[in-house]
Amino acid sequence: MKNRAINIVCISFNTADETELFIGRAKKCSLIKHVFLVDNHSNEFNLAKIRNQKCDFVTIFENDRNYGFDYANNVGLRYVCETLREEWVCIANTDVLFDDEVINQLLDKMTNNTNLGVIAPSMINASDKSMVRSPRDFPTYKSLFRDNFYLLRKRFLKKKADNYIKVIQDDVEIVDAVSGGFMLFRAEALIECGYFDENIFMYFDEDALCWRLKKAGYLTGYYNVPTVIHDHDFSKKRYVDTTIISSRSARYFMKSYLKPFALKYYFYVVFNIYHIVEMKTFIFLKKVLQRKKK
Repeated sequence: MKNRAINIVCISFNTADETELFIGRAKKCSLIKHVFLVDNHSNEFNLAKIRNQKCDFVTIFENDRNYGFDYANNVGLRYVCETLREEWVCIANTDVLFDDEVINQLLDKMTNNTNLGVIAPSMINASDKSMVRSPRDFPTYKSLFRDNFYLLRKRFLKKKADNYIKVIQDDVEIVDAVSGGFMLFRAEALIECGYFDENIFMYFDEDALCWRLKKAGYLTGYYNVPTVIHDHDFSKKRYVDTTIISSRSARYFMKSYLKPFALKYYFYVVFNIYHIVEMKTFIFLKKVLQRKKK
């Protein structure tokens, strides 16, 4: 029988309390062999608490600055895949709740289909039981261009979530990409595709990774039977404006993966800058209205 135990990689950035709860939940899963925690340059208060989590079950890597989601994940993934030479590795957000049954079902599907490079379960929000949009098509020039306009983006968001291309194999949906809240990887697939694209700080990183997996000859799977829970109560973070980060990632994905001809790309960039101005204005007006209500 193949190895059924997995290693799990998670990232902490000023979320020591949430991370502590995550490690406590991981310890209850018999199928988790080890947790590799990558701290993305947290402040001293959080870092001190993170260091207290170090034990035989938890290895901690400390980045000297915040290099972003992709770089941080790769620190743990490379160690598991290349140094330890393990067969399976998982990444998970620290505000995601899961158990052995989820891991066991995903392992079954990965074992049965050796072409799968990654698989993700369904995910629901703990607060309202709504589904988190996970499976999706790769971004296209048309979809990225449309997302530059707030009203169009809102109009097509649900349509994009409900209508994605899929092929069913052994009850698993073979899709273009899945979200990164909880992903189980075949280690050899990560090595062959080159891991996450470290030129991306955050956003479009899962799309880029699944693109690279496909290019390396591996499939991306979504199995909607096992379910993990996204519990925001474990991560009550302040609102952060990520407009510039997401826009920069969208431009990079278009240029590096979609590769439109130069004039078409710069035409997109002009409207992407408009999108940044639009969203910054929208956020500013929203804050003004909130202050007036107070």
